[in-house]
Amino acid sequence: MGSVDKAIKNHVKDDMVAEKNVGSLDKNAKKSSVNTESAPKETATFFLDAAGVRKPIEGIHIKPYHFAHPRCFSHSEMDFLQQAYSDWLRFFKTYGTLTLKTDFQVKQEYLNVQTYANFLTENAKSVIIVFSAAQTDNLGFIALPIAFALNLIRKLLGSIQKETLETRVILTPIEKNLLRQFAEGCLQHWSQNIVNDIKPISLQILGIETGTRFIPKPKQTYIPYLVQKQTWTFGEETGIWTLAFPCSLLTPILEKFKAEQEKFNQHTSEDKNCVWRGIYSDIDIPVTVEWQQTVTLKSIMDWQPDTVLNFPITTLEQTILKTNGIPKVKGRLGLSGEHIAFEIKGNIDE
Repeated sequence: MGSVDKAIKNHVKDDMVAEKNVGSLDKNAKKSSVNTESAPKETATFFLDAAGVRKPIEGIHIKPYHFAHPRCFSHSEMDFLQQAYSDWLRFFKTYGTLTLKTDFQVKQEYLNVQTYANFLTENAKSVIIVFSAAQTDNLGFIALPIAFALNLIRKLLGSIQKETLETRVILTPIEKNLLRQFAEGCLQHWSQNIVNDIKPISLQILGIETGTRFIPKPKQTYIPYLVQKQTWTFGEETGIWTLAFPCSLLTPILEKFKAEQEKFNQHTSEDKNCVWRGIYSDIDIPVTVEWQQTVTLKSIMDWQPDTVLNFPITTLEQTILKTNGIPKVKGRLGLSGEHIAFEIKGNIDE
């Protein structure tokens, strides 16, 4: 019994020593973590773009992503809208030249989906033209920098005088009316030419504000908009014109796309249906059968004329038939009279 008691005491003593060691390790770990946190942290001095090229970090601002932002269009629908807007700009270039009585160049900078909140933030110091579709609550917006709006108005009046943002930030009623008429013409051109063979969308201007403080707001802050940013150049003037439509307002355009897509899918499905033609009857297709068996490389090196390869009899039950070199069916190989016979059991993919 004495030896047993002594063993128990030694075991308890070892456990106490182990706990003490663990406690010291915990203290060291905490101390280490404190030292790590207090150590100076290195900061990145560059970032990688989509092509993997290093770019300087100065002047880079990462916008927060709003998870309330829904995905409005599929990839194919977005491709269709991209093509529709690109085609429209070709016609709009002519319209701008005739309206402004000078060479007018327009280029699309981007076409993407943004929330109303993002659009509002980016154009807080712009002239905002608010419009809507007839008999709906959908609001659309045209935004352009104030200095560019003033120079556009001067051009519409036939003046060559330039104004800058520092000159003034308020438009007179006459200037607003002139800009309204021009914007109405642009919207009408968009409605009639964005996609062929659709009923034009009736759009009306609700008002013009220099800034976003008093513009009417949608019911939901994160309502999605399809935003097209354009660069305009006429004479010596260059400026940005941003056109924003609520995604729900583009339903007639997408209905046209879906109709064309259904026709394409129907045509494709008809093409997939094989139509037999008599001329096909005389086409020769090579047919082969094979077994599958593994052998060592050494045995292959030992092959000589008259070498006999032994295949299990069950191999006959696992024969593969190929047509034109493509595995087609599986079956069983055997004899039928004086011929080698192949019995089809099923398709190769079953």
